[in-house]
Amino acid sequence: MLSTFYIAGGILFVFGILAWLNIQKWYVKIFDIGKFQFCILIVALLILYAIFIREYSRTDLLLHAALLIVLVGNFRVIFPFTPLYYKKEIPPSENTEETISLLICNVRQRNRKTSPLKEQIEKMKPDVILLTEVDQYWCNEVEESVAYLPHRILQPQDNTYGMALYSRFKLENEQVNFYIEDDIPSIRCFIRINETDVINFFGLHPKPPAPWTKLLNKQAEILLVSKLIEELEDPTIVAGDMNDVGWSRITEIFKKVSGLADPRIGRGFYNTYNANIPFFRYPVDHLFISDCFKVHKLNRMGHVGSDHFPMYAVLSYEPRLRKQKQPSIEKESVTATVSAKKSPA
Repeated sequence: MLSTFYIAGGILFVFGILAWLNIQKWYVKIFDIGKFQFCILIVALLILYAIFIREYSRTDLLLHAALLIVLVGNFRVIFPFTPLYYKKEIPPSENTEETISLLICNVRQRNRKTSPLKEQIEKMKPDVILLTEVDQYWCNEVEESVAYLPHRILQPQDNTYGMALYSRFKLENEQVNFYIEDDIPSIRCFIRINETDVINFFGLHPKPPAPWTKLLNKQAEILLVSKLIEELEDPTIVAGDMNDVGWSRITEIFKKVSGLADPRIGRGFYNTYNANIPFFRYPVDHLFISDCFKVHKLNRMGHVGSDHFPMYAVLSYEPRLRKQKQPSIEKESVTATVSAKKSPA
């Protein structure tokens, strides 16, 4: 039994170190995404060790020390995404004078059970809906449920990267862009929230880290969008399935350059994927917003047949809170990084 603990401890130590490092390779990225799961497994192993192994040798103590170092190092990274964190990155608000509600959902293209999502849409009546992985079938199926939203940008595709944006508010300067790869779209537009104010909106769905995808292209798209946002004066919302977690190095750079904030911080993980496997769930569907918004509601919705849970948010628009943008300390380095990473599909 002792040898089994040594093997398990050694595996968790190696995987935990990989999760801790910022190595931008797909096979390391998987461990970075699973930081929370590694912390749970390490704690479970230490508890089992204490139950079954009564006397500790020097080797046992060294293994315990190594596992505790890895545990603390990884938990320190994900701790801001727990309700225990001392500060919410986006403050709460009870103001309902001017709000915008959003529903974000990766529908999973091959999922043909459209009724659960349509029921949620009809119940919640969000002002803005962003759907990813939509094909023409999905656009046709949800049309009746989103009929109350007259403005839309539709880009159905059969490669699991189609997108659809529906809005109660008028959309202006609508664009479907292919920033890095010619089959991976993103949406950009203005949302006219009132007569005088517009909100920049970006809908993203880059490829996930996998042997068959180009991780550099995914990172380049996210960094490129952060550079575009840095130059904007109007408030901004970025939403979508980014196939990455909020604590990753690329996400941190995105936030620093764009100046946007993550409403999850100080509130919880809000794991949206994988909806079908409870232990292996990660927060990959994101909402990043400018500082003129406060959070009225932030909820992970129920199962809709997809492998992702929908996210629902109600944001209070309070432009008097907006701070003056400061020049990014990573501006030049990000420009160089995007140039270096941008490659043809």
